[in-house]
Amino acid sequence: MILKKRTFVILLSLVFTLIVVNLFPGGAKEKAELGKITTEPVTIYMWIAGGQNTDFWNSATAMYTEEHPNVTFDITVQDSDYILKNMFTVLASKPKKLDMMFNWTGTRIKKLYDDGSIMLIDPWFEYYRWDEKMLPGYRQNTIPGVGNAFFCTYYMTHSEVYYNTKIFEENGLTPPNSIDEFFTLCGKLKSAGIQPLAAGGKDGWPLHLIWNQMIARYMSAPDVEKLHMWVLDPNKSAETAEIFRSEGAVKAFQFIADLSSKEYFGKGVNALGFEEQNEYFQQGKAAMMFGFIPMTIYDTRKVVPDMPMDYFVMPPNDDFTAIPTEFMDGVVFPIGLKDDPVKQAVLADLLNKLVVDEKYITEALLKNGCLPNSKLITDPDKIVEITGEPLIAKGIADINKYGTVTITDDWIPPAMVDVYYKALQSAAQVTMTGEEAAQSMYDAAIEVLEFEQE
Repeated sequence: MILKKRTFVILLSLVFTLIVVNLFPGGAKEKAELGKITTEPVTIYMWIAGGQNTDFWNSATAMYTEEHPNVTFDITVQDSDYILKNMFTVLASKPKKLDMMFNWTGTRIKKLYDDGSIMLIDPWFEYYRWDEKMLPGYRQNTIPGVGNAFFCTYYMTHSEVYYNTKIFEENGLTPPNSIDEFFTLCGKLKSAGIQPLAAGGKDGWPLHLIWNQMIARYMSAPDVEKLHMWVLDPNKSAETAEIFRSEGAVKAFQFIADLSSKEYFGKGVNALGFEEQNEYFQQGKAAMMFGFIPMTIYDTRKVVPDMPMDYFVMPPNDDFTAIPTEFMDGVVFPIGLKDDPVKQAVLADLLNKLVVDEKYITEALLKNGCLPNSKLITDPDKIVEITGEPLIAKGIADINKYGTVTITDDWIPPAMVDVYYKALQSAAQVTMTGEEAAQSMYDAAIEVLEFEQE
């Protein structure tokens, strides 16, 4: 009896030892889980897009390494176009040396998840209670029916018209209070021999900034949501696709065509890219441009520190006053990370810093040309204290005043994006009316619908 008991204890000990060794290679270690950061050496492999995004991530990971010397970040900087063209094949290959990858929100995320290339991070949201700590607009960019497969590192508002305050003052002009007043303002500038607007039609998406702003003036908030979420609606139909050629969509395209026909863009709008658009405005060749907050501000201050500029929110319609806001840039996580709880804990902790740690959020404001995704810093005075830039603080104040609606071309599938940009450029060349441009979007939506039903 005693021998049997000893044998049982020995066998039990062996089984326990085998479990520990298999669960934790290298010996008995505490189970890896969220909130518990390893003290063992660990390397996190990241793909980051170039530009200010790189400056920010280099700074943020350096701060994290100071706090956790055992953590190394191996950062590969990729051109945005390279990531855009190769993300599906790269992530589908289940790369071993890639733990976090820069990406954009929208339909791309759903495809990556449907392909089994990226993992959900709902446990991270639940553990850190990010839903309570992030600004509410973030939620508008999660993927219906998928969950959280994307972490938004920041947002940009893009419903503003920047103007050269010196030009306005010298010509006795003030920001408009209606769409009609906006056209009158453009007419006065043209009559004074000043190009009213700079627009980078060659790249397509700068015209998208204008169109987005105008649907937020010509449509209701629910209709804006229907348009931008149409492709992800499991019950979409030819009837619901009518939103693409609705009155508001037509008016937004026609707004661009009318500006161009009156030569308020100057000549050759589609010959200018985004950078040339910025240069035109920064050099005083045009009185106004549609631009980002705060990217436009950071970029302009870097090139022309004393540029006399301000912005105004395009006059709202009678019942819809929200500012169009784009949650665009963030990161996704290859499916292989699902099997590495140690790295998951590190990455989740790093991203949590961007939501709850003032030091990291300050770096986002200073290094990334962005507004934080966090509720921690929203006071305009605090923004001025950090950045020294009242215009960025004004952007935060306007969001609090008007509220936001999320609208972005990233929700449109690639086939429709091509049609959309062509419609924008055709309206800017006045080779399509607003009705024709909107009709082309509707036709593309029907093709998407027919493809999905095959």
